[in-house]
Amino acid sequence: MRNTFYFGIFLLFATIAMIVIGIIKGYLGFGFFIFPVVYGSGLYAALAAIALIFSILIIFLSMFENTSNTKVDFGGVVLIGPVPIIFGNSKVTIILSIIGTIILIILVLFLYIIIYIK
Repeated sequence: MRNTFYFGIFLLFATIAMIVIGIIKGYLGFGFFIFPVVYGSGLYAALAAIALIFSILIIFLSMFENTSNTKVDFGGVVLIGPVPIIFGNSKVTIILSIIGTIILIILVLFLYIIIYIK
């Protein structure tokens, strides 16, 4: 489970880096429509979308690979507009979800500043 999960996390961060680089270089666009939206056309946008879908799928499927009798912790955040809904089955996963959400919000604000305020 761990190797598959870590590969999915690595692919997710690589995809996020690819999207940020694509926005900065002009291959992808960035805007707000109730929530942040990344858009684009061409090969670069298609590769970013496919990598994002595969990374989320790999992470999701690795959660079901528990072959031992160990306890599996889970947690996450659903952002509906400015309202976060945080869930998890332990304090550690909830705190990690909150930290990840804060990092994601800072990244989105940074991209907004780079693109719209020149």
